[in-house]
Amino acid sequence: MKKMFVNQVVGRVRQLFGLSVCISLNAVALSLGAQEISFNNGTVTVMPSEPVGYEAVTADAKPLNLSEVVAQIQYPKACSNTGIQGKVYVRILVNTEGKPIKHTVLKSDNEALTEATLKVIYNLVFEPGKLDGKAVNSWVTIPFQYKIIGSASTSAIHMLP
Repeated sequence: MKKMFVNQVVGRVRQLFGLSVCISLNAVALSLGAQEISFNNGTVTVMPSEPVGYEAVTADAKPLNLSEVVAQIQYPKACSNTGIQGKVYVRILVNTEGKPIKHTVLKSDNEALTEATLKVIYNLVFEPGKLDGKAVNSWVTIPFQYKIIGSASTSAIHMLP
């Protein structure tokens, strides 16, 4: 239905105004849930997007190796030496095989902490989210908390509850 609607709009705009205007219709197609749009001989191919909004799942994706991945994170020396602590909230799209395929940083207290976190998040392995017992692509948010305990030499990454 969405593809047909976009194709009809593109076709009509192309008739009236020419190809150059059609390119601006990417925004229309994206707002209809497309991830990728390509124009080819008057038709539009709309690739399906990842889950948007808050789709209900019967079981959330769960990280299976979170403690191992957290142990891989190197607390940035510049941050630990200057006493910088903070939190990084990362939203991860997990596919049906339990692999992270995309991420968004929702909130971060420091860019260096964000970089340290993003270096390892694709090492995570998940039990995929489920909808009615079937694995589905789903988003999961993981908070990483960076704390200095005692001196800078004992900095650590903690998981928020």
